[in-house]
Amino acid sequence: MKFLDMLRKIDEKPEQTPNPAPDSPKKDENPSQSTDQKASTPVAEPEKKEENLPVSVHDKRINIEEQMNDLSHQYAKLRNDLKTNLFTEKDEFEAKKATLDKYLETLKRDEKESNEKLANTKAQNDDAAKEHLASVNADRKEQENLQNFNQN
Repeated sequence: MKFLDMLRKIDEKPEQTPNPAPDSPKKDENPSQSTDQKASTPVAEPEKKEENLPVSVHDKRINIEEQMNDLSHQYAKLRNDLKTNLFTEKDEFEAKKATLDKYLETLKRDEKESNEKLANTKAQNDDAAKEHLASVNADRKEQENLQNFNQN
């Protein structure tokens, strides 16, 4: 805001040039008219640059304001693009996270089921091993009894 105020103060005091352009006094006297002329005749600007005529302070101010306006629009566009990109990335990451969370839940459920099956299988194997051991012990005692009986 201070910068624009400084430009307006400079604009009130036109630059003194030794060979002023024929259009310069008109533009300095009526700034609104020069803006209207500039907007209605955009072709006049390139001709001025080609002729290398001195530029008035008002013209410099207008150019600076236009540049600032353009930069402001570019900044707003870039900021909006950045926001859009950030929110798009955020949505993508949230979707990936949700997918991975579901996958993790599935893995945990599968792990739990596998552990339960493993425990059941181990218990069955232990029971079968105990039964086999018991039958082997019973067979051994039976054979010992038979041997003792045959010896007597």
